[in-house]
Amino acid sequence: MTTFPVAGASVGTLDPAKTTGVSGIGRAWWWVAAAAVLAATLSLASWSVNRPKNFGVVEPGRVYRSGELTPSAMKKVVQAHGIKTVIDLGAYEAGSGEEARARQTARALGVTRFVLRLEGDSTGNPNYYVQALRLINDPDRQPVLVHCAAGAQRTSCLILLQRHIVEGREYGTVFNEARRHRHDPGNNPYVLLMLAQWTEKIARAYREGGLIPGVDSVPDPVANP
Repeated sequence: MTTFPVAGASVGTLDPAKTTGVSGIGRAWWWVAAAAVLAATLSLASWSVNRPKNFGVVEPGRVYRSGELTPSAMKKVVQAHGIKTVIDLGAYEAGSGEEARARQTARALGVTRFVLRLEGDSTGNPNYYVQALRLINDPDRQPVLVHCAAGAQRTSCLILLQRHIVEGREYGTVFNEARRHRHDPGNNPYVLLMLAQWTEKIARAYREGGLIPGVDSVPDPVANP
């Protein structure tokens, strides 16, 4: 009995034994159908691996966003947009195999990679957002790709800060961008809470060239850690 999975789920079971006594034409059609299902499965798997997760253009030629990317998807984005710098907002656990793979991929592609570890719900040390804003707005580092795991919480929080602090736009006019990238404030209220609590302090630190006083200090970002 042969099972053909699609994206981790079985879509049907084909039993060659049940073709016993079926005409040669029937058996031929069975193999054609099986081959078609297998081809579709392989095509879907390839599409999933190569498709950049939750990808978006923040500012053409300068800033892009996404979720975590496979090595092949990262190569696709880097080559398509000339990415020079990748800012990882904590997509992978420190010391994990996934982290090592992301580091090796960046080196193989010749891009500079920074890791600023924030929590998955967008909370964490707000000084990392200050540092991220400086990195994505440094002309020498552009084009920049910023990503987290899903590309919905930490990345959305950073891009909302970019739209408001750097571009001078009101949050209400740009929040739909976060929604389009799968942020749902009903499921995760912490993005709005981070913005409400820290926007002014992040903006002041960004403009003055320092960090937020009274908050745990963070080291200067290290390239390709």
